[in-house]
Amino acid sequence: MTDPAPERVGSGVFRIDRRRAFELLSRYQLSSPFHFVLAWMRAAAAAGATAVEVDDGPRGFELRFDGRPFAPAELSELLARLPEEACEPRLKELARGALAALRAGALEVSVASGPAGARSRLKLDADGETIEDWLAEGEMNEVRACWPGSGRPPGFDEAMRALKESCLPGLARSARGGEGYGRLPPGAWEPFAAEGRSGWVAQGWRGEDTELHLYHFRVACGICELRLSPAAPEVRAVVDDPALRLDLGGTAAVRDERFEALTAALRSPAEAFALAHVRTLARVLPAMGDSLRDPELYARWKVAVAGRADPEGMAGVLLDLQRQFALDAGAGAGGEGLVERWGQTAGWLRDTALRIFGDGRPPGTELEDALWRAPLYFTVEGLPQSVEELERLRLRFGRLSVGERKFSGEPWSPSAVEVRDRRDMLERLAGPLGDRLGS
Repeated sequence: MTDPAPERVGSGVFRIDRRRAFELLSRYQLSSPFHFVLAWMRAAAAAGATAVEVDDGPRGFELRFDGRPFAPAELSELLARLPEEACEPRLKELARGALAALRAGALEVSVASGPAGARSRLKLDADGETIEDWLAEGEMNEVRACWPGSGRPPGFDEAMRALKESCLPGLARSARGGEGYGRLPPGAWEPFAAEGRSGWVAQGWRGEDTELHLYHFRVACGICELRLSPAAPEVRAVVDDPALRLDLGGTAAVRDERFEALTAALRSPAEAFALAHVRTLARVLPAMGDSLRDPELYARWKVAVAGRADPEGMAGVLLDLQRQFALDAGAGAGGEGLVERWGQTAGWLRDTALRIFGDGRPPGTELEDALWRAPLYFTVEGLPQSVEELERLRLRFGRLSVGERKFSGEPWSPSAVEVRDRRDMLERLAGPLGDRLGS
């Protein structure tokens, strides 16, 4: 059955039969009525907004944003278009949010849009749905939920916390305090854009699952483990993908072919990210060998290579070193950031080398060629070593020369470690052996 057309009830005013509104509410309701704030934020992003002002006051909640305006014909048929498969995301999210806001207790919902002097306003309330010419100044899209005399409903603070935590950074900010909404998880994130998707990638934490943070029109819709090819670098990713489908509650991405296409498409940014770090590490690491003769810097390096640094554990390691070597507090000052930054990267790339080359195959891509020759490891004397050099020694002797670092001037004592095959070698190199090789 088709929805009725708008009925003109006065000059510049239309009223739409709201008989279907309750049907639509039951079919398209969000998991929480207060999530209308998330639906409206998605509508703003889908409209191409570059800036969104969030005004949360005692009498109402309002979003003001730039981007594509809502035409009078679109506003007059907003709820009628909601069931259409081809309904634009900016209209669908706007309509879902409007219905949810009424369910959340809003006395009235309004949408004002259009250029100055030719603006229109849609109003939804208990009496129905009207659209009228709107003479107010301004050109921003304005979407508002007005609260009744009793004020903001109980529980709306939780919706505002969800909004602040769910947005990608750089789009929305408070109209009252000016603070920006959204932040990325901890890590050194680098942006990418490909095939209609955008986001950030960062190296994975050693020993932890790699996470994929999903966003749909810049609003979070789930976190899951990111599983690329067994031979691909392990990265964490934050991805905004407009093509994702959401569940009926509008909160989580559906794991369908679009989700699979997204994860498959992430391999290229992951490899580009890894290649850039391999090339930078190849420049940085050879000069770092001398720094690692310092006991404190070497201790920091070992903790960083092993994964995310534990501040309390690091403090204990440094205290032991100060006792053992009579170090002054702050020994190695000035090099800590560089050592910890690139120690984590070296550990991650050592794991990547194991994933790619552990099965014994030769390098075959640009990333693999660079990783094969990169100085990922250190001798006890601080000299860099590559997979290529160590594989050559393994094939010739069937073992690797190793030793213990000495910081008091004595020569290091060499020994040998037998290695069965390349995987055995790379597994050992991914651990403490990677910084204890013989010269």
